[in-house]
Amino acid sequence: MNFLKTLFRIICITTLSFSIVYSEIQYEFIQAKVTEVLDGDTIKVNINTNNFAVRFFCIDTMESRNNAKLKRDIIKMKQDGFNINKLKLLNLGKEAKFFLSAILKKDSSVTLKLNIRRRKDKYGRLLAEVFYNNQNLNIVMVRKGLARTYFIGYVPQNIKSQYLMAEKEARQERVGIWKYLYN
Repeated sequence: MNFLKTLFRIICITTLSFSIVYSEIQYEFIQAKVTEVLDGDTIKVNINTNNFAVRFFCIDTMESRNNAKLKRDIIKMKQDGFNINKLKLLNLGKEAKFFLSAILKKDSSVTLKLNIRRRKDKYGRLLAEVFYNNQNLNIVMVRKGLARTYFIGYVPQNIKSQYLMAEKEARQERVGIWKYLYN
């Protein structure tokens, strides 16, 4: 009987240890050169002579082109209490792209912070937090009101809280998208 209790404890401890290790997110930091800004949350980079599209992780900017996603965004934002229309959203999307383009010129060096377990989205783009001059541009975009938080899958609470705090600041200052929120 003692053997079974001991075995049970070992299995429980091993399972708990595996769960703790498994839940830790491991990151890879990669240096890249910007080749193009596609929109406010997507860039193209060159890494060791290979080209990749990079989608900014944890954020979503407005569309800068008239497409199906823009139409879905308008419906969702009106449901969320925004006084918004297609022209306003397109302008915000263009503003986000312009802002990012002003920072990230061709051949700018950036650091990509990639989650080792979830490196790509369903379109094959790298998912990353993008750092330029030691600034997390993902958070900068949210703080300026040029992006909203957008969490897909598991995001550690310490990272999620940084984005939510930046969004709260933008909302309180009514900048970017938040100037169109009722109340």
